[in-house]
Amino acid sequence: MAAFLLVCAVLGGGVLVLQLALGLFGGDGDHDLHGAEHGGGAHAAEGFELLTVRGVAAAVAFFGIAGRATLAVGLSPALAALIGVGVGALAALGVAATMRLLRNFESDGVVRMDRALGQSGHVHVKVPGGPNQPGKVLLTVQDRLLELRAVSLDGELPTGTPVTVVGLADAETVEVVRTPDPGA
Repeated sequence: MAAFLLVCAVLGGGVLVLQLALGLFGGDGDHDLHGAEHGGGAHAAEGFELLTVRGVAAAVAFFGIAGRATLAVGLSPALAALIGVGVGALAALGVAATMRLLRNFESDGVVRMDRALGQSGHVHVKVPGGPNQPGKVLLTVQDRLLELRAVSLDGELPTGTPVTVVGLADAETVEVVRTPDPGA
C-alpha cells in the first residue's frame, strides 16, 4: 500500500510540475478529460470544473501524500486510503475554486459599445446637433474613461453639458440626449 501511495504522490506531483512548467512557457491549456479547451470566456461563468488534468493530478498527488502521512503515524491502510481520498477530493475542489477565481480576472480588453447604453457623461467637444455632425463625449464604459464620437438627438450640446447615451448611431458613434437636471 505504501508503494502505491508513493507512486500516486510522485505521478500526480509530476503532472502538476509539468503543468506549471508548460504554463511558464506559454504551452498551458488545461484540458478536461474529454480534451476540450477551457480558455474561452464562455467557461468563465460556469460551475466548478473538477475533471481537468490539473484537478485530477492534484487529487492523485494529495491522495498519495495524505495516505503516506497517515501510514507513517501508524494508522491502518484502510484509514489511510479513506483519509487520502478525502484530502484528494479537497485538493481537487481547491484547484477548481482557484481556477474559477483566476478566470474571473480574464478580460479580452475589448470595449463593447452596447455597454455604453444608459451611461451618463458630459460633452467634451461641442455636439452640433445634426445626425451627420458628431462631437465628442466623455463617459465611463467597462471601468474605463472613454472619449467617444457622439451625435445629439436633443439639438446642439455645448461643451460640459451632462448627457446620457440612448442609442448607437454606428459602431463608433453614440447617440446622446441631455441628462435632465435632478433639481428641476
